[in-house]
Amino acid sequence: MNKEIGLSLREVLKLEQFRDTKVVGGENGLDKIVSSVNVMEVPDILDWIKPGELLLTTAYAIRDNVSAQSKLVPELAQKGLVGLAIKPRRYIERIPDIMIEQANQYDFPLLELAVDVSFSDLINPILTALLDKQNNYLNRSLNAHRLFMDIVLNGGNLKDMARSLAQLVENTVIIHDEKHGRIAWKTVNWPEDRVAELWQKETGEQRQVILQTVKIPVEADGQRFCNLEVPIFSGNDYYGKVIVCETNRPLSFHDITIAERLATVAALEIVNQHVIFQIERRYANEFLDQLLFSQVESDFVSRGKFFGWDLTKSYNALILQYEGAQWDGANGESEKIRQEMNNRIFQEINQFYKNNDRAVISGTKSNLVVLLLEVKKKDPKQLRKEILGEVTGLRKALEPLIKDGELTVSIGRFYPGIAGIQKSYKEALKALRIGKEIGYQGKNIYFHDLGIYRLLTLIEKKDELEEFLEENIAPLLRYDAEKNAELVQTLEMYFRCQGNAKKVSEKLFTHYNTILYRLERIQEITRLDLEDPEDRFNLEVALRIRKLIKKT
Repeated sequence: MNKEIGLSLREVLKLEQFRDTKVVGGENGLDKIVSSVNVMEVPDILDWIKPGELLLTTAYAIRDNVSAQSKLVPELAQKGLVGLAIKPRRYIERIPDIMIEQANQYDFPLLELAVDVSFSDLINPILTALLDKQNNYLNRSLNAHRLFMDIVLNGGNLKDMARSLAQLVENTVIIHDEKHGRIAWKTVNWPEDRVAELWQKETGEQRQVILQTVKIPVEADGQRFCNLEVPIFSGNDYYGKVIVCETNRPLSFHDITIAERLATVAALEIVNQHVIFQIERRYANEFLDQLLFSQVESDFVSRGKFFGWDLTKSYNALILQYEGAQWDGANGESEKIRQEMNNRIFQEINQFYKNNDRAVISGTKSNLVVLLLEVKKKDPKQLRKEILGEVTGLRKALEPLIKDGELTVSIGRFYPGIAGIQKSYKEALKALRIGKEIGYQGKNIYFHDLGIYRLLTLIEKKDELEEFLEENIAPLLRYDAEKNAELVQTLEMYFRCQGNAKKVSEKLFTHYNTILYRLERIQEITRLDLEDPEDRFNLEVALRIRKLIKKT
């Protein structure tokens, strides 16, 4: 039992009824906690005792049994008893030396009671003191729980909870709502502007999920202490954690219990916040859907203000799609994970742009995250560079989330006005579809960069593409498969190097004469002339068709 809801044997000896009690052995064990009291008047007492008990006896059952006297202390110590109190002179003249020696050996307190004291006079005060202490503990816990509940019922937030808990436990408190990316804190004996040191060092990874209350050693600013981490759960859903940092004093058992109570109440606030968030987000997504697809003139600008969106500005559309490495599209559990990942990506994006001077409109549609970025540079080349720079920054921010999967980002071109936003979004959708067809999944796909693929995907009859492939590079594909050659790879590099055979040789780490030989074989097999612009164009288009219809 913990000392906050139990009495140490040292505290018991301070009770008035124990004023004449002597400690004759095992003094090093006086800080053990007493949870109950028992009396020994039978030889088989070991069958009736429990850990944490203080055992009182007149030694009647062992008065003439030296063997039993020599075994009693070790057996009681092994059973987890707190100590043994003997009232001598009635059945034994004095406490045997062997018992005193063993009491010292096992740090098992051995007490000599006054001759004239009755057991009932000793037992009642101990039980009364235990009940008083436990009642006080429960009252403090209930009062803390009421305080936390009042915060929720009166519309308080995590910041209010952190402040109240910090006052109760006299230590720094951090509450992390992982579901919504919120962090609230109140420092005690620690600078407010350096709270991030405690947050970053407490685990080494902010998204570590804990399943039970744990204490973690921490070193910050040259100081060493512990952080108590209490998980916040609602049902089986993990919402975050309460962190109590021992920046002022070591935590007591009661402090830990209070922190656990706060975690329960914090779950209510987070669930409530989640309901509000979901409603607001549903309305925002519905409005975003109208913004992207509605052909009816509507007062989008004034309606957008309700969501904090400034639609008087110009925007470029981006789409983010994350695919987990082990996801099964037909699996319901995978779909749940997908939606959760979408939510987390959505939250990270909002956090990324929280203090950014660029206006951003974001939302989710099915398994996509839609992002409308404010356009500041209208020149197409500058804008492309700027947006790809933004995407690079976003990817870095999302790195901890997407490390086990692939994040594809498709980007439409910029057009002014609401109609321009819709056109940009449609291009981003098309870029996502085309890019995945030609093997660009997990990359940045700019619609403008897709070039001829934008036209090839418009051809509905795939047999026409197959026929064009057969007329141009299919013989090379078959030759490579039969001879284990590298003619197609050489041809692709030839076009990348603008027909410079020397550069092809360098890029492929292959002798220049070998490259010349391969180019000759390509012309012989395809019966096309690489010096002829029309033939060269057909070959290059055929290579792109190969990617589109995934021919090896």
